[in-house]
Amino acid sequence: MAKKGDGEYEKLEDEDEKIKKVAGEDIGDNDDIDDDIKQKVGNQEDEALGDMDFEEEQETVQQDDTLLNDELMSSGAPARRRAKFLEDNYWKESADFARIVDYKFDTEKELWCDVTMDFDVDSKKLDLVNIIRKSAARGVLMEVKNIKKAFVIEKDGGKFALQTDGINIEEVHRYDKLLDLNRLNINSIHDMANFYGIEAANKTIVQEVKNVFGVYGIDVDVRHLNLIADYMTIDGTCKPFNRFGISNNPSPLQQITFETAIPFLTAAILEGKEDSLSSPSSQIVTGKHVGVGTGSVHLQYKMAA
Repeated sequence: MAKKGDGEYEKLEDEDEKIKKVAGEDIGDNDDIDDDIKQKVGNQEDEALGDMDFEEEQETVQQDDTLLNDELMSSGAPARRRAKFLEDNYWKESADFARIVDYKFDTEKELWCDVTMDFDVDSKKLDLVNIIRKSAARGVLMEVKNIKKAFVIEKDGGKFALQTDGINIEEVHRYDKLLDLNRLNINSIHDMANFYGIEAANKTIVQEVKNVFGVYGIDVDVRHLNLIADYMTIDGTCKPFNRFGISNNPSPLQQITFETAIPFLTAAILEGKEDSLSSPSSQIVTGKHVGVGTGSVHLQYKMAA
């Protein structure tokens, strides 16, 4: 008993046999072949012929591009670059390394390079795929001076910001159409002073000190931070808030109350320095009232007769 689909399978097999027969003979000479089968075989040949023509055309274009690229590399800057590369990467006496004997690259778009290497017959087999992969990971295609890495981070409010490992303000200004320079924030006090003035450096000091304490959840009154920033920028320059920054202070007593008391006291004695007791620190050391705050107010009582 035949199944329902057997007739369809037999019909398909007969059609395949006719196609095979047509493929081995000249289609125009077989009048017994159905016209629809002739049409199918003819279309297949046309498609195959079209693919071959396209491949040949592509191969011709690639050959022309290669010849043009070789001509451009024979002179000018590409030739000097090729000669420099071969000179820097050719080992004449060492058999442990591969010798680079030729170098080509894409002179138009710089999208590829072709390096020809020469190995000794008795040299060890090298895993070039792994070597190239590691070298590509370390290679630098483009870099900006003083900037090692760059990251795009998302801040509060869903806004994106560019964060860099390193600072190059001049390079950042080149991309003013992509970056909002009004929101530029730099943690380098000296760079802010050089490019935006001492007032910008003053605000940067306050912000950076707040950030340091903020990591530990410590809230400091901004007036204390403003006092530190004012002291560091009072003379129009950025001086450090340490014993080196206070070394030029005219008050020896104020110096010894900050850090390294013995060296400052010794220098004051040997150099014969004097203290006018005008600073709050020197006044506190000598037991005087500080001339600021409540100490700046003097009350005079009228004595009754």
